[in-house]
Amino acid sequence: MLACFLQTISLLLYPLILDTHVGRLHCGSNAHAYGPDLCRVGWAYVASTAGTLLTFYCPFLAYFSFYRVYDDQPVRYEVHSENMNSNFLL
Repeated sequence: MLACFLQTISLLLYPLILDTHVGRLHCGSNAHAYGPDLCRVGWAYVASTAGTLLTFYCPFLAYFSFYRVYDDQPVRYEVHSENMNSNFLL
């Protein structure tokens, strides 16, 4: 969970880099947190955002997904030798 929260924080703070001198140097002089000027969001950012959302969603899905659990003992089938074909394994 700590890794998920650190990834989320890094994804949320990423646009703030565009307000720095280095961000304006690479993306243009009009770049700011909500207007990247010449830069654009790449697939790596989109994929990491989707992966981070899945790391939060999958545990809830596993917890709230309902499946039938049987408390009884499983049915055991007995195999009788008179019902088996002796030529089957040959």
